[in-house]
Amino acid sequence: MGLAALDPVLPVPMTVQESEILIIENNEYSLESYPLHSSTIVKKLRLTGSYVGKWEIINDKLYLIEINGSGELFNRKKFLDERIILRKKLKNGEINSIENGKSLKILKENCYEKIILSTKNLFNSDSVFAEWFSGTLKIGDGDLISSPSFSMSSPL
Repeated sequence: MGLAALDPVLPVPMTVQESEILIIENNEYSLESYPLHSSTIVKKLRLTGSYVGKWEIINDKLYLIEINGSGELFNRKKFLDERIILRKKLKNGEINSIENGKSLKILKENCYEKIILSTKNLFNSDSVFAEWFSGTLKIGDGDLISSPSFSMSSPL
């Protein structure tokens, strides 16, 4: 289907994330960028809801000073320990390669553990230098005039 076939009038259902906050010289700004998304921790993290990060520029460096929300974190040690057991079962003939593949997929899903997002839980620190981020920070300045309202409608 080409872009011309899409109906631009129909709204697209989506989740809108609350803006993150950036502090520059004790002034708070709405951050329209998401620096955490480029960190390696996000590859191990599955967000189960929205989160809000609070960032601060200190000595010309970006720091994550607070994060609130919930998610699930991949437990690599649990996965590796359970995978060893599966490999032994495969080697001993207790399971075949198809069962092993299915079991690995299920195992990977079961190795996520629910966590409350905080800098302490994610980085074992009260604040963390965002050494992974080298992009552009986009900030909003001004008051929000109105919130967007989305509804589903059918063309039929």
